[in-house]
Amino acid sequence: MFVFRWRACSSWAGARSRWPSLEPAEAGSAGDSFEVLVQPSILTAGQQGFVKGEYSAASGPGSGTATKVVMTLDLPVALLSPTSSNCSPSTPAPAGFNRFRCDIGNVKAGKSATRFVRFTAPSTPASYTANGSVTFDNGSTGAGGGGVNTLADTGQTAVFAATDTSRAGSCTGSASTPPTGGHDLQRTSISGATAAASLGLPCTWVFVGEDPAGASGLLTPISFAGLPLTNTPATVVIDFSSLSAPLSTLQVFSLPNYPDGPNPLTKVVLPACVSGSLPAGQTTCLLSLVPVGAGARAEILVKGLGGDPGWGMG
Repeated sequence: MFVFRWRACSSWAGARSRWPSLEPAEAGSAGDSFEVLVQPSILTAGQQGFVKGEYSAASGPGSGTATKVVMTLDLPVALLSPTSSNCSPSTPAPAGFNRFRCDIGNVKAGKSATRFVRFTAPSTPASYTANGSVTFDNGSTGAGGGGVNTLADTGQTAVFAATDTSRAGSCTGSASTPPTGGHDLQRTSISGATAAASLGLPCTWVFVGEDPAGASGLLTPISFAGLPLTNTPATVVIDFSSLSAPLSTLQVFSLPNYPDGPNPLTKVVLPACVSGSLPAGQTTCLLSLVPVGAGARAEILVKGLGGDPGWGMG
């Protein structure tokens, strides 16, 4: 059984972590919120990524336009060549960080403002954290028509060497772990991903990788691929250098809730594509499964929902 993992999330970049309202919200309303995300969350050394800050103004009774909105994004100096089209480098910056100031102005009640800073991943594999904050005045119930409020958040990405056999990511719509060989028995790649224009992203983040088989009945590691919301499917290819059973006896499975949803190791048979397209109501399908030497190659279509599904065989 092959297994491919997919995790559907509530936003384009993964599970959202929102700050609560500045004061108790009424029914049908939402408080001011702010989040910082670094994408892709798995990134290959030398590839580009971005930091996103998103501020959402409070909505509901008593809410008004948030004014004097200013966002600050601080990137570790290890994240190279930071640039932004709508934020400016700012000083002083905290030690070890490059600071960008984003003068936003007004944000109407219930609306959001996003800002991006692009960067290049360093050669040193590690986890890197970006910090952000937003200040705003007036409008919101919490501000009471005056005074300054501040929200803060952090986001992380993990950088891996280009030779890493189980993780790869980029902001080009394509990524691949290295070819199989030696003790590396599985390769996962994604190509043709294009983020939905409505997201306004500076580039299409993607990542791929393999995890040890953990679901009952799986005979292969779990391949996974992450991508943002897309309007058309991307293509995932999983190469297996060897098989533990005849290909004719194996099936490709999807793990729709892997790795963080309820019952994440629950697997379902991956439906076949129909005339090279996704079946109605499906977000992933098996395009082809063919023998290659002593192993096999599975070609899969997947429509981006903002998460990282999983697949495997058994």
